[in-house]
Amino acid sequence: MAYEDVKAELYGREREKVANNTYLELGTYPNKNDGDFVNMYLHNNIVATFNKDHIRLFSSGWYTDTTKNRLNMALGMARVRPYFRVYQRNWIWHIGWYSLARGHNPTDPVFFDGIKLNYQGDIIP
Repeated sequence: MAYEDVKAELYGREREKVANNTYLELGTYPNKNDGDFVNMYLHNNIVATFNKDHIRLFSSGWYTDTTKNRLNMALGMARVRPYFRVYQRNWIWHIGWYSLARGHNPTDPVFFDGIKLNYQGDIIP
């Protein structure tokens, strides 16, 4: 399960550094019966939230290469479909499946803050 893999990156700790200025941190819902989640922070801004059945991605208003890199790191850690990534085309961020042979699909959706994906790469409400 993808969520459990991300949670394992914490090595039993509450917070773990995974890249430069990037941390994973365990969180719990107010109702303890709802379980827990893991946030990925870049410079104290949440860029990803991993839940048991989905992942949410955020730019926090920073449309930089580093933010895009961390979003793609989160997608990789969560094992969202192979080659599923955030990429830029004509100055606009998109999210979708990428291969060197095919390149980017012109019908890939535009990335937006708070986009929610299941671990198969489908956008969910």
